[in-house]
Amino acid sequence: MKQIISIKFSPGSSLLALVLFLGGCAVGPDFKKPDAPSADSYSPQALPHTTTASAGPLGKAQTFTPAAAIPADWWTLFKSPAINTLIARALKNNPTIASAQATLRQAQQNVIAQQGYFFPSVATNYSVSRDKIAGNDPSATMPGTPDYYNLHTAQLSVGYVPDIFGGNRRQVESLRAQLEIQHLQLEASYITLASNVVAAALQEATLRAQIKATREIVKLNNENLDI
Repeated sequence: MKQIISIKFSPGSSLLALVLFLGGCAVGPDFKKPDAPSADSYSPQALPHTTTASAGPLGKAQTFTPAAAIPADWWTLFKSPAINTLIARALKNNPTIASAQATLRQAQQNVIAQQGYFFPSVATNYSVSRDKIAGNDPSATMPGTPDYYNLHTAQLSVGYVPDIFGGNRRQVESLRAQLEIQHLQLEASYITLASNVVAAALQEATLRAQIKATREIVKLNNENLDI
């Protein structure tokens, strides 16, 4: 049985070296981050750092520290297991959070895919075929020539697109900026959801306390009427 092996390589090593050299000469305008706004507060006038004290219960003046570091799980400062449980359930089952997380993963993969254009692409192929020599082939009449033969073909292709003018680098910068936006939007979704849950829980607790106080007042009034 006759074995024939054919190997092809493209492009040549000299061409590949030239392409890599040209890729190192990439030029293009670098992105300059704009300066941050000069405003340092949400109001045009400076806000007081303390509240007014009162003579009633818990009437002590409160102090605000704008520069203080706030933990990401800020709701734990209430030291309420019920609120902690509500926040955990909301973050786990909220569809907006799940959608924002999926969008963030997509943006991460887009950056990785675009960065792949900085590197050469390599493709390989290997095929095997079994052929029969045609009867009108002159070699078929030679002594010892087999009727069938196997053909093995191996191919290796290497391609590279040089980023001479920096177009790919600008595209990567753009995708990284989109990734940062998605990350901030996910953080905003966490903060908004947690704030809404805590506000709703406090409002419910306030209404329950008001209902309880009203019932106590009604009970006292009924007792006075009985007297």
